[in-house]
Amino acid sequence: MNQMSKPKKDVEMLTKEKKGKNRQKEQLDQTSNETETERKEKRPSPPVPTTTAQFYCHCKELTERQKYPFLKSIPLKQLTKVSGAAFDSEILNDVMRTLHDYYLPQKDPLTALTLLEISKNKQTSILSLLMSNDERKDNLAVKPNYRRMSAHESLGDNMDALKGCTSVLTIDPKNGEAKRSVERINERLRKTGN
Repeated sequence: MNQMSKPKKDVEMLTKEKKGKNRQKEQLDQTSNETETERKEKRPSPPVPTTTAQFYCHCKELTERQKYPFLKSIPLKQLTKVSGAAFDSEILNDVMRTLHDYYLPQKDPLTALTLLEISKNKQTSILSLLMSNDERKDNLAVKPNYRRMSAHESLGDNMDALKGCTSVLTIDPKNGEAKRSVERINERLRKTGN
């Protein structure tokens, strides 16, 4: 009887030790993930990309917070060129998220032009067709966004109109009216100095 209980106690001790080691390993993994993100945040911003390969590599290695200054560093006239054929759904979603999370809240005057340049990329229309429902989740149907965009534009509320344009162009990048709205809004922003 004592012999039976001793192996049982040994098994229990080994199990507790294993659980403790697993907990330590999980904590180490979490700490290493945090340090990896911290390390990435501390890295200097990459140089302005001049090729599609550079743009793609930089976008993949940057954190969410680093993507805003990175996109801002690219001259708008080069944005379509450097995004080129490497423009995939992940990059499109990252750019749209950056526009939504950083450009719009900061009322960045280049929001409209950035959106317009991104919509000029030949891959954008194809990618928008291939978006999953999860990828479109943040963007409601085109019609409500279009109505919202038009209403805000007629009221002169440029930033909310741009939010509507962003949603419309994400779902339907070839939407001519949304592109014209972006151009009109951008012109108004230039005139008012915003």
